[in-house]
Parts: sequence; C-alpha cells; structure tokens
Amino acid sequence: MNDIYDRIIIDYDSVKDDITGIIKDISSLRNDSLFSKAISKETAQVIKEHEIAINKRLNDKFSLVIIGDFKRGKTALVNAILGEKILPSAVTPETVTINRLSYSDTPKAEAVLESGKRAALDVKELKRDILERLLPQLPGKIDYIDVKAKNEILREISIVDTPGVGDLMNEFDDKVADYLINADALIYVVSARSPLSASEQMFISSAIIPQSFSRIMVVVNMSDTLETEQNIEKIRKLMEERTGCIGENINIYMLSALDELCRKTGKDRPCEELEKVLEINFLEFEDDLNNDIILQKDIIKATRGVALTEMMLTDIHARVELVINSLNISIDDLNANLQEFKNEDSKLRQSIECHKNSIYADIEKMKSEAISWISEFMARLKIEMESIQGSVSMSDVERHFQFFMMDTIKDAATACIQLHKEEISTKTADTIKDMAKETASQLFGDVSTTVSSCITDVSWTGVDTASFALDYLGLSGSFGLISIVGQAIMGFIRQKKIAERQVDYISPVLDEYETIVSDVISSITKIYDRLKFNAVDIVEEAYQNQVQASVAAIGQAKEIMLDKTAKKEDVLNYLNTVINKIDDFKEILNKYK
Repeated sequence: MNDIYDRIIIDYDSVKDDITGIIKDISSLRNDSLFSKAISKETAQVIKEHEIAINKRLNDKFSLVIIGDFKRGKTALVNAILGEKILPSAVTPETVTINRLSYSDTPKAEAVLESGKRAALDVKELKRDILERLLPQLPGKIDYIDVKAKNEILREISIVDTPGVGDLMNEFDDKVADYLINADALIYVVSARSPLSASEQMFISSAIIPQSFSRIMVVVNMSDTLETEQNIEKIRKLMEERTGCIGENINIYMLSALDELCRKTGKDRPCEELEKVLEINFLEFEDDLNNDIILQKDIIKATRGVALTEMMLTDIHARVELVINSLNISIDDLNANLQEFKNEDSKLRQSIECHKNSIYADIEKMKSEAISWISEFMARLKIEMESIQGSVSMSDVERHFQFFMMDTIKDAATACIQLHKEEISTKTADTIKDMAKETASQLFGDVSTTVSSCITDVSWTGVDTASFALDYLGLSGSFGLISIVGQAIMGFIRQKKIAERQVDYISPVLDEYETIVSDVISSITKIYDRLKFNAVDIVEEAYQNQVQASVAAIGQAKEIMLDKTAKKEDVLNYLNTVINKIDDFKEILNKYK
C-alpha cells in the first residue's frame, strides 16, 4: 500500500494555478469595500506582504543553498558539483562573500552592494588574491557576488554558496538566515576531520529542521584525508548515529570535493588509494541530487508554496475572527475594555511584565547551572592536558593541540546550551499562548478559547516560526565568543618559545589556565544573556503583535457600529462568508498534502 502512495506525485503547474487563483481572490477580497471596512490598513498591508512572499516563492528560480561552518569546503563542493572551478576557494575572512550562481549563455560576475549598486567583475577576477585587492576598493559593503555561468546544472536551479555560520563569520548570520528561510533545498557541509561537532548538531536541530525540508543532504567533505576505506565507513556510521538523534530524512554522503574536481578536470587526485570509493560516493551523491532535488524541484517548490499559502490563510482567518468577536460585544464594553487596557498599570501589563521576569529568572538559573558545570569541566580538562604532556609526540601536539582545546571547549559549551535550549523554547511558546488568553480576556471580556487561539495565530510576522526565531537568533553566532578563548590559547603558545619536548608547548597554556577559564565563563555568560534578552524580545514582540491585531479589530468593529450606512448584521454575515471562503481555499490546498 505504501508503494502506491510513493507513486503519487504533485503536478507543479496545477499547484501554481491553484495558489495563483487563491492569491488573486485574496487580492480582490483585500480591495473589496466591505472587507476594507472590516479590517485595518495595517492588516491589509500584512495580507499584501503575504501575497508578495508567496508570489516570489512561486516565480523565483529554484534555490539550492549550501551551508555549514567556515572552512568546510562549501565552495569547493559547488565547483565539484558544477565540474569546473567557477568560484574562488581557500578564501580568507577578508575575501568571504555570499555567492549566487545562475545560468547565462554569457558568463559574467557582479559585486552587488548593500546599497543596491553593482560593480562589474571579470570572471577571471574570481580568485582569492585578486578579490583581496578588489573588495576593499568597493564604495560600500558587499551584499553578495552574482555569478552567471554557462553550466547545464544552472539551467535547472540557482545555487547559493554561503560563508560559514558562527565563529569568524558572525556578520553574515542574518543574511544566511534569510537565504535559509527562502531556500527550496539545502546541502549542509561538515568536515571529515571533525565530523558533526556538537555545535553543528545544534545548528541542524535549531535552524534547519524547523524549516521542514523534505530531505537534508549532509556532505562529509575532505574524506580523502581519512586514509582508508574502513575509516570512511567508521565516520559514516558515526554520522548516521549523530544525525539519527536529530531528525529524519537526513542523508549522509562521504565525499571529497577536491578529489571530484580533480577527477572531472583531469588533474592528479589527492589520494590514490581512495580514488575508487570517492568516485562511487560522489556519483551516488550526484544521482540523489539529480533525482531527489533537481528532478523534484517543482514538487518541492509546490510543497513549500502550499505551506506559505496555508500560513497566510490561517493569519487572515484569525484576524477576521477577531473582528467578528469584537462585533458581538457592545460598544460600551469595548470602550471600557480599551480604557482599562490603556492604563499603564493595568493588570494585563503587569502580567506581561511578570511573564518576562519569569523568563529572565529561569534563564538566569540556567546560566548559573551552566557556569557551575563548565567550571567543573574545565577542571577535568586541565587534568587531561597534564596527563598528555609526556605521552603524545611533539609533532601531534604542535599540529592539533590548540584545535583540540578550542573544539573541546566549544563542544562542552554547546552541550550545555543544548540541554537548556528546548526548555527555553517551550517556556517562550507557552508564555505567548498564556499572554494571548490574558489579552483576549482583557480586550474581549469573557470569551471562548477561540479568540485566544486567533490572537496566538497572529503573534508572528513573516514566515518565521517561534522556535526558529528563538533558536537561530539566540544561538547562531554566539560561539564566536568562544573564539576569544582560541585566540588566547594560540597567543600563549606564540609567546613561549617551543623547546624540543612537548611539555614546554603545553606549559604556557597551563600557566595561564585560570585566565582561559575566566574567558570561557565570560563567554558562557554572554551567550546566556543573549538567549535571555532574545527570548524576552520575542515575548514582547509577540505581545505587541497580539495587541496590535486585537486593538485593530476592536477599532474596526467600533467604526462599523458607528457607521449608519452599514448594518452590523450585514457585516457579520459578510465576514462569515469570508471565513467560509478561507476554509474553501484551505480545502483546495489539502489535496496537495
């Protein structure tokens, strides 16, 4: 029976026609005189923004976003997929850009500035050393590099090559978030040298899973450095175990972008012993990319378009319901409720402040727990460092020690925050629902839970979800604070002349260990403070959205009641008809689920 369901496909043209028809009807509804009387200008603008976002999603070219931490070989992977070196790899923080690739018979490149101005680039200038000279000369901050290439894959899709999330690339986090929200499909790139660290696991669970991609492709790049096929399989199994704890529909690919690009361009490959397995693995990856992403691109776009349209319909339904409920309350009661609401010392405002203070207190408690746990962890780490002084070769210590320290501390901090993340998200979401009930009670009096549900539905703006807004803004980029510790470690090492024995290499760090511990605790404190302020900001924003929608609905209801040319009963009948239309639109979308 499952096989039969697997054969059912969605016709994109049919979906697009249906959604376009719904958007057209909603646009006509928005311009209808009776509807205009029933909704505020702000509500009309919100609906219009929904329409624009959905039309953009339907008409934009299919977008495949490549994402991952810095120095994971994302750009190299793009070049390997395309089979030619189009983008500059081995970039430095000075040359990092967002790169958008699409098809053109005539290859060209432009640097697009945040101001909207464009600077023409020669395709030959897409090299690290040239960009290092060119980018600082541009008259403003760069938004992205727009690359047009005559490559057959780009006929079907556009590719967005993003800089690393977190760490050195904090300034790009907001832009990457926008691309992630608007992506149709995604490839997440990690390194075989440090496969799916705790912070990468948290990014997938926090920022990627909530976006509901039909499939997440995780590429373990640099697999040519693993030396044997057995090692590749070990890392694959480790990756499958780690991703299995995060979510479903996550596929692992053990690849080497360098090896594949060398193979496709006829150059010497990096590891002769692994050439066969790496070629087979990349061909499997390309087959899945073609069959499950490129050939399914219309279905994927349709599915995400349906989700956006349903979100819009839910929002409109909720706002119209608020007006209907307002019309069922006497104008005297509405005036009294509004007057009490405007009182700065109203019970509602006091209650909201209590909610915010409760979140503050809860996260402060979590912060204290985190600091205590990290302090214990750092003490154990010191003992472990002391134990390796005489048991590890000098060359291994010199190559790996500072990275071992940074990764170990970063993963410990990640594990600690991960433990509290869900609790903070749940607390925030529950608070928003409670506020909706209290707002409904204050502004609409003794009403059913339907009103509070409506208020909750209009709490969020744009296409963000509660959990995504909290998790991404609260956690992504925070670990750049940990890089301070890494710089300190390397600074201590540079200050100490390295002798022949590794004990002299580690000693500077041990001598300054208390300073490192202080830096780590300071970083943890800043991370939790950021989480705290972000959670409270989200609660306040949700409350303001709830109030704005509720007060707007009451304002429109009062205008209708005072309008001698419009009968309240006629408006109520009309709005109930609108509700039925919205339900009919949702039913149209249901056939695509």
